[in-house]
Amino acid sequence: MHNIKKYLLLFVPFFFFSTKPMDNPVSRLSTFATNFWDVCDKDKLEVTGGLLIGAGAVAYGTHLWNQKYRSNLYWNWKTINTNNLAFPHNFLWGAGTSAHQIEEDCDNNSWSSNSPWASQLQNKKDFVFPGKACEGYSCCFDDIQLLKDIGCNAYRFSVEWSKIEPQLSKFDNKVLQHYADFCDALIKNNIKPVITIHHYTDPIWFLEKGGFEKEENIGYFVEFCEKLSEALAGKVHMYLTFNSPSGYAMPSYLLGDKPPFKKDMHLAATVLKNMLETHVQVYKEIKKQDSKVQVGILKNIYQLDPWRIWHPVDRLFCYMGKKLVDDCFFDFFNKGTFNVSIPFKVSINHENKNAPKSLDFIGLNYYGHTYFKSTQRFHPKWEEKTANENYYVYPEGLYRAINELNNKIALPLQIPIYVTENGIGTDDNAQRERHMKRYLYAISKAIQDGANVKGYFYWSLMDNYEWGNYNAHFGLYHVDFETQKRTLKEGAQYYPQVTQSYNEACRLQTSSLVYFNPIKDFQLDENDYGLVTF
Repeated sequence: MHNIKKYLLLFVPFFFFSTKPMDNPVSRLSTFATNFWDVCDKDKLEVTGGLLIGAGAVAYGTHLWNQKYRSNLYWNWKTINTNNLAFPHNFLWGAGTSAHQIEEDCDNNSWSSNSPWASQLQNKKDFVFPGKACEGYSCCFDDIQLLKDIGCNAYRFSVEWSKIEPQLSKFDNKVLQHYADFCDALIKNNIKPVITIHHYTDPIWFLEKGGFEKEENIGYFVEFCEKLSEALAGKVHMYLTFNSPSGYAMPSYLLGDKPPFKKDMHLAATVLKNMLETHVQVYKEIKKQDSKVQVGILKNIYQLDPWRIWHPVDRLFCYMGKKLVDDCFFDFFNKGTFNVSIPFKVSINHENKNAPKSLDFIGLNYYGHTYFKSTQRFHPKWEEKTANENYYVYPEGLYRAINELNNKIALPLQIPIYVTENGIGTDDNAQRERHMKRYLYAISKAIQDGANVKGYFYWSLMDNYEWGNYNAHFGLYHVDFETQKRTLKEGAQYYPQVTQSYNEACRLQTSSLVYFNPIKDFQLDENDYGLVTF
């Protein structure tokens, strides 16, 4: 034992002084082992001691490997000026909402108090129904001024299917006319209407028929979209068919957390497949009504990262999640194939060769990532918390998500990306501003590195109903739900600075990318950008 202790004491300093700080820890360990053996008294080196040293070397090597892996996932924000931005001309600056979250009288859908699943919803902690919400249906024309005040040239909002078609094949033309009039009002104010057709809610009658569980129900949604696009023909800049199909299918059919509260991996994958198939058919129908309108779908990316890059269980859980949620989506729109195969859980193979031709753009929703350590999800202490326990501040992840979507969808299909949803739930104004600066910087960096991003929609325009309560405040505007008064938050004032600075820079610059600094109030400096001073 005396010899073992002696050689173990030699281990740490010898490791550092006998090797070079190479990037590859395996090479470093190999050099260490060779040099260490040369200086050891081989006659006295006991086998047990050698094994212990070897085990220690491997453990330290994997530690270095993990540190190297994790350090690549983060940026040093102390060295970054987040105010130095670059965006292309004709960029869409917008904000987003959804009907159920802001409109009053949403009492005929799967999330309403009249829903067959109302009692299960009420079993959720702190759950309340939306009630009047922001009275966004009756106040929508007044809310246009909110968009103008912060410099938005686009507004992403959703239509409520259960209001337009309260019963199967019975359409309310007054509601359709309301949405048509609202689009006209936006256009009159130089704001492009960007419509999400399906944002997590279904008419009660549709879900009672099995919803997207059954392929034969696809026709009901296609009929609704045909009627909608006919009423709004020539008034819509972009249609988003679904707000994150995986964000609907997985919580509702795998986790059993949302209506209709089912827990079946095969069923969840089936719903996802049917929603993607529905998109292809809806794309065709909308184009019949309006060949010029742009039609796309939204992809939510929530990275699953292994906490220990070398650990097979950590990596397996991340692999399975990505396979179920991401890879099948990418393959469907690239190759026209939907394949999900997880042993003993799910096996689905579907083909539609028209799928790669059914996207004019791809939308990206991004809020964060998580680590897997064995079977547990967690976030490290250095990531900032938000009002949503699943979302921690991680702007580097938006950069990663844009590049992934660019490589997997945008480049192969030659279509642009729009960041259709990104924001933070917080009451801390400093955190909101810091979040906005860093995430916009991440988008700017991705653009400068070659990603074809054409627009950004902050979530959300105003504080609203967040799927069970009003506790998480994502809005640029604070809402007093008693008086319905909207007030721009102090932490949101950076956004109009960005849009105003961008517009001014566009008038001065003709290059493909527009460089500007919102804080400098248009005083561009050639040392910052390598450009002439204006």
